Amino acid sequence: MKPTRRYATYLIVLAVGLGSVAPIAARAFAATPLSTMSQRIAEIDRYITEETKGGAVPGIAISITQKNDVLLAKGFGTDSLGAPVTESTPFQIASLSKSFTALAVLQLVDQGLLELDDTVVSHLPDFHLADPRGVDITVRQVLNQTSGLADSTSPDMSRIQPQSLTEAVAGLSDVRLAASPGAQWNYHNPNYEIAARLVEVVSGMPFDRYMDQHVFGPAQMDSTVTETTDSDRIPGLADGHIIVFGAAVRAHGPGYFVVGGGGVVTNAADMTTWLMLNANGGRTADGVSLVSPSSFAEWHTAQVDNGYALGWDTDGPAAAPTQLDHTGNLLTYGAAQAVFPQERLGVAVMFNSSSALQLDQVRIVNGVLSILRGQTPTPSSPFTMGTLIEIMLAIATVGGLALGTKGVRNAARWSRRRTRWSDGAIRSVPLLIPIALAALLPQVASIFYLEREVAWAGILWGWPALAIAAFSCGIASAATILARALALRGELAAD
Repeated sequence: MKPTRRYATYLIVLAVGLGSVAPIAARAFAATPLSTMSQRIAEIDRYITEETKGGAVPGIAISITQKNDVLLAKGFGTDSLGAPVTESTPFQIASLSKSFTALAVLQLVDQGLLELDDTVVSHLPDFHLADPRGVDITVRQVLNQTSGLADSTSPDMSRIQPQSLTEAVAGLSDVRLAASPGAQWNYHNPNYEIAARLVEVVSGMPFDRYMDQHVFGPAQMDSTVTETTDSDRIPGLADGHIIVFGAAVRAHGPGYFVVGGGGVVTNAADMTTWLMLNANGGRTADGVSLVSPSSFAEWHTAQVDNGYALGWDTDGPAAAPTQLDHTGNLLTYGAAQAVFPQERLGVAVMFNSSSALQLDQVRIVNGVLSILRGQTPTPSSPFTMGTLIEIMLAIATVGGLALGTKGVRNAARWSRRRTRWSDGAIRSVPLLIPIALAALLPQVASIFYLEREVAWAGILWGWPALAIAAFSCGIASAATILARALALRGELAAD
């Protein structure tokens, strides 16, 4: 559940976790006649139809709008129960939810109930950190991810998951900041839990009810709701999929708390109204304004050097972005949205499968944008980068098990060449490396994500093939060491 650009360079084979994905391509659009746009929409329809025939992407829903027109709102493929995906099929949209939470906060700004540069503690008296600098955190810093909170000092995924926003905020009482407020950008989901709790306290109503009455309702997103955890049973929402050696396998969410930062559940039809709202100055197609012009500008204006705004990532000049986007990953569902203000064009693509790297999902999103620009997308292939990585992990799994089997079978012969325990121990040291890597897999993976935490659920749901390969090699090494030790004991005893 995080944005695109900051971590795109770390997408290498060992990077794994509940994390960001490769960036949505940022390129300019040429002026497009309506007839040509219609042809491109038809091409996108064919392109997505082909993509859902692969094993890693069973179901996709897509929304494309321009100005106040719906160009496409459609589902493709099937859900995990085998039902056809339609424009009404619910999808978890993960971190795309942050833009919704930011809008709710900005509505409270418009009502004069708070200011972006107010301190959080002035509205949330129960907001206390173990760091005295916490009293200086502002509402703006929570929304633009510069609060100083970070996964490095406040683990998000490995904590005991809260069951309410009250618990989520109270659970920060023993946390210290990774940086002074405003000094450093760190993508951290609890920032948006604080923002959602602000909405509750300042508005005087539960977050889900506020969103329903003041965001989803006025925007005519009648089928959109918020959930508490990624494993909630929402009517009509089927389980998503994880990717195991290139194949999509039905899986229930691991149970992460997602209110504020990743809890919106919606569909392609409702997302068209959301895209139009963002492309039309905060107004719906019917002219209903959900946010003032000044707050709308704040919402879409880059707040920090890397282009992050308030729940949106941006490209182009800070005050006049050429592209706004955000991606989301809940391990069994993924999504991406992009808005192009000059063209008043919006695109959302939702997937009922996901993975740590989301390589297939991002390739498809960039393929859709390529077609809209009049370019040719990368053709679908059974050997995409994601598939090739999964094949390599399968080879590593089989190879590790084969070497382990060979090591166990040859243990007696190996032991006959050793005369001392110390000699056998030294020669078995290399076998400890796969064992250590398997045992410390989340910690090893987190190195490649720098400030982001990688938890076991992020490994097991996000990249099961990597976990299987690591465990297989670790078990094979452990079995070889044990077999050698038993054989060596017998040899030395015989001597």
